[in-house]
Amino acid sequence: MSNIENKKNFDSYTGWKKWTPTLDEWSQFLVEAKPQPPFKMQENEYLLVYTNEDGKEKLVSQYRYSHGELVKFGRGKISVSFADFKLDEDAEAAQTGSSKGASKENKAKKRTPRVITPINDEQVAAIDLLNNKDIRFKMLSGNFGSGKTLLTSVKAAEMLLNHEVEKIIWLRNMVGVKNVGSLGFLPGDLLEKVRPWVAPLIDNLKSESAVYHMIRNGQLEIVALEHLRGRNFDKSVIVCTEAQNLDIDLMKLIIGRVGKDSYLLIEGDFKQTDRTQFEKSQGMKEAIKVLAGDPLFGYVDLPIDERSDVARLADKFN
Repeated sequence: MSNIENKKNFDSYTGWKKWTPTLDEWSQFLVEAKPQPPFKMQENEYLLVYTNEDGKEKLVSQYRYSHGELVKFGRGKISVSFADFKLDEDAEAAQTGSSKGASKENKAKKRTPRVITPINDEQVAAIDLLNNKDIRFKMLSGNFGSGKTLLTSVKAAEMLLNHEVEKIIWLRNMVGVKNVGSLGFLPGDLLEKVRPWVAPLIDNLKSESAVYHMIRNGQLEIVALEHLRGRNFDKSVIVCTEAQNLDIDLMKLIIGRVGKDSYLLIEGDFKQTDRTQFEKSQGMKEAIKVLAGDPLFGYVDLPIDERSDVARLADKFN
């Protein structure tokens, strides 16, 4: 198959397939020693198996296609405990506005782990992808509120706390929202200046002090893409959000910075490109076309908006 034909096959690739077998098909599938997928699948692609009960589909099993066979997996989770950050009083004060640090109530809250479990079927696959240590390049796409930023942010923090990596590299493409002017110079100290760039991490970890603590202790580095050339990141988890604003050259540049014992987590929404150049040269889509099927690469699209009923109204503007 030519490279051009191969790329065409991935125009609608989502990283998962759904299958609703008949009773006979499902019985035959279950008795096989090494069950094979009912249709062609790529390495690290997911198979979501359903039954049809009273006209409603229900997920009954899920598999990942790995090394020529289907591997069954369960519903995973991602979690972080803010107590593990060992926050100092300065970091607490940054969040509470008090020079004496956090109150007893806030400290108790930080001892409660932040646990993320899947709330739809595609998130079951996404969490398995993020938890798979053999897959070094993990990509999520999805609509508004689909959970892609939440999952990647909390997973990066979990990897740091579990000592799987030594640092989070937070990549920012300094591209403003389409048709919205720049705020220009930002006042305040260093932490106040960088806050807009790590706001998604703060929102999803629900702890501003934890994020500031990581910055102060060299566990979180914010890197603008314009300063990325020549860098090499070992023993790190590299996170790039809003990656729909990456052209093909930028995507190649980022991938080329991944050093030894490092992971790359990229997420974005194809519908939210903020410049025409990114609509014409979409790095995420090119990466899927080129890398789907590679053992080091995994991708899951999240089509369901779980943020709120109001947020789902945005999809009506398509």
